[in-house]
Amino acid sequence: MTTAKKAEKLANGKTSMLEGASPEELAEHIKATAAQSFQQLNEQLDASLKYGSEQVQRISKDGQAFVSKNPALTVAGAAGVGFLLGLALRKRS
Repeated sequence: MTTAKKAEKLANGKTSMLEGASPEELAEHIKATAAQSFQQLNEQLDASLKYGSEQVQRISKDGQAFVSKNPALTVAGAAGVGFLLGLALRKRS
């Protein structure tokens, strides 16, 4: 049985890790497990990045639509936020 097949069996839980495995076989098992974990994490990261990108695009479109439909409210809101920031950041004498 090749080292890769033994490592695969170990990774699949078909045999005990202590069942006569050599250090090389254990190293191969660890390597295979790490590669599998890395692949899973990479796929999860890709899915998360795709979801995040889609959400940012959706929020951007929603914001543009709101500004287009309510320009006066948008300007008033921006002025209000600017006024409040000015009050909060001004120097007190």
